[in-house]
Amino acid sequence: MAEGASAPEPSLGGDVAGSGSTASQDLAHEGAGGRRFGVGAAVLCRSGEDAWVSGRVVSVDFRDEAWPPGRVEPYVVALDDGSDSVFVHLDSEDAVRCARSARRCAEPWWAAIFKDRPGSHFARGAPAEVAELGRLSAGRDVDEQDERGENALLISTRYSWLAGVQELLDPDVVNDLGHAPLHLALLGIGREAAMVGALLHGRADPSRRGSAPGRLSLFDELPESEAAGLTPLHCSAAAGMLDISRALVEARADIDARHALGETALRLSIAEGHTEVADFLLSARADVDAGPDLGTGMTLLMEAAREGDGAFARRLLELGARVDRRGRQDLTPLHLAARSGHVELSRLLLDHGADRALRSQLGTALELAARRSGSELRELLAAA
Repeated sequence: MAEGASAPEPSLGGDVAGSGSTASQDLAHEGAGGRRFGVGAAVLCRSGEDAWVSGRVVSVDFRDEAWPPGRVEPYVVALDDGSDSVFVHLDSEDAVRCARSARRCAEPWWAAIFKDRPGSHFARGAPAEVAELGRLSAGRDVDEQDERGENALLISTRYSWLAGVQELLDPDVVNDLGHAPLHLALLGIGREAAMVGALLHGRADPSRRGSAPGRLSLFDELPESEAAGLTPLHCSAAAGMLDISRALVEARADIDARHALGETALRLSIAEGHTEVADFLLSARADVDAGPDLGTGMTLLMEAAREGDGAFARRLLELGARVDRRGRQDLTPLHLAARSGHVELSRLLLDHGADRALRSQLGTALELAARRSGSELRELLAAA
């Protein structure tokens, strides 16, 4: 085992995986020590850089009396292949994950369809494989997964195989990396709209949470699992996919959903420079006051005020942005504009009702302007 799991020492033998160990029996209870999994949970343990093995938790917070003080292994996992039991050294998503309830096997019924055939073959329609898919799936569990949590629908979506998707449609299945069909559909070069349309027609959840696959991995700080909290709209907005974003919003996707670090689709589209997508989301009434920006508490209006972007600030104000919203250190947009010396931006904010008397932890707008700005801004802020 590697990457967070290892085989128990020989001295522990079969007692670790069985019920003969006193330590194992004492610790075999749900959620011991605040752990994510209890005894009996089906999990996947990392065995390499991109490899996982399945098993069940047989002990939580295991400790052997011969070990030095302080050593505790979060989990002991009995592997499904019967080969051994392993210690899992870290209680983290990178070391151990929840296994899905769908049936898993090393060679699922659908594996032969995709074996040795490139994705481009399926993107061209693959009518013979459609017939084979219908024949092989008869009487079988269409959600059957391989050892990585992949199933026929997920692979069909990744390959932009529209006919296969329509044959298999179960639109909300997800693999161990948090990829649902709608997330994977965004990878289909030139066929994204058709794939997304088919999935939405099949009642896929447009707000399904997951992670960003492949070339959409613009979110390096997020976990590669459902814990990332990314919706398809987050992904399409960040990638500049206007038509897909429009289709998702029309399907009633949660336009203001936040991912694990608090960002919305609107904020992502702006951060990535996709003006058309941002304009569409604004016209669809995305929350213009959404934040925080990775812990800074900055709303879009605050950012525009700090940068002196008068045109964007004006549009945000016309769409109802809160002119006196406070962020970190109790700073408002006016404080930020004054601090940066932006005269016209400060005038715009005052014209829309900004309160010049509000005090932040760093002072009033006038006090902030006095430290860095010329007389025109100070006179504007000092006016009764």
